[in-house]
Amino acid sequence: MRTRTKNFLIVKIGALGDVCFALPAVGALREAFPGARVDWLVGSRDADLLQGLPGLAKLWIVDSGAVFGRSLRALLSESLEFRRAMPRYDAVLLLHRNWNFVAWLSALAQRVPGPPIFRLSRNTARWPRVISVHVPSRSMHESLAIREVVRRVVRDQGGLDEFEWRWDFSHLPTPARFGSDVTKPYWVIHPGGGSNAKTVFLLKQWPHWESWTNGIVEQIRAQWILVGAASELEDWMAHPRLNNWIGRTTVPELVGLIREAEGFVGVDSGPLHLADALGIPAIGLYGPTSDTSWGLLGPRSRVLTTRPSCAPCYRDDGIVPICRHDHRCMKDLIPDQVTRVIRTITDARNL
Repeated sequence: MRTRTKNFLIVKIGALGDVCFALPAVGALREAFPGARVDWLVGSRDADLLQGLPGLAKLWIVDSGAVFGRSLRALLSESLEFRRAMPRYDAVLLLHRNWNFVAWLSALAQRVPGPPIFRLSRNTARWPRVISVHVPSRSMHESLAIREVVRRVVRDQGGLDEFEWRWDFSHLPTPARFGSDVTKPYWVIHPGGGSNAKTVFLLKQWPHWESWTNGIVEQIRAQWILVGAASELEDWMAHPRLNNWIGRTTVPELVGLIREAEGFVGVDSGPLHLADALGIPAIGLYGPTSDTSWGLLGPRSRVLTTRPSCAPCYRDDGIVPICRHDHRCMKDLIPDQVTRVIRTITDARNL
């Protein structure tokens, strides 16, 4: 008897690093269910990362601003235009922990009963048609927690037991427009971070960026390229080996730029996690967020943190904490620590 093709919907709307964490889910579902249709509901600010992803049948794009405005009314309103157009799914993978998304997906259901919703959860609370995959906060990397949701879907829907969890950016070609402005070897620096469609979390930022950059361009012979959103850093120092691309790259161009780099330096942010997933040496500067939940997975990547007693202060609950310790987790992370790690990487390449 011929088995009907399975249809799945992934709901991971943003931000950029979170979409990156979930990216392997498409290939994993296709491997566990050969011939399956996999669609993705994503925010407008991060959709470019998924355009053309192998195995992805359809991108449903929603307004990032409306979704992350923390208004249930906006969520429900945003769903109306998709309600009639969306096909019937066998399962929905809700890769957000916020309960507002459960209500939103219930509104999207075309038929009663609708498809089961497999939800990434901190607890085992029950909800009609919602299957919570319990992953305790701060005990597992977010990407591996998402993998557990996929495992549960595979078991529930009768898919193949084994699948790989891998990142594939082959659909994003290296852009040609950088031309002579970018010469190898070069390093990419993301001196912003902490501000996106989901939240503004400026405690992530490192206060020593400018003094460190002044020193590193003189000490290590390489080109240094600054990336990030224009809203994060509009002005920066001028230097012959410092190329300012802040606010000048699309997401595919950012991936292409990082892919060819010698290494990457940044705080806990989307560009850092892209660098890690691309397999280049990524140096992550961590303070208020957990390097267990949102750290680096690549074998060549390195987390730098001072780990004072108050850190990490972010509790994985969507609430940005107020610092009562003079931002010591990031202030105490001195520039020399970062420079030493870069020297180790560059020296190893020159052997």
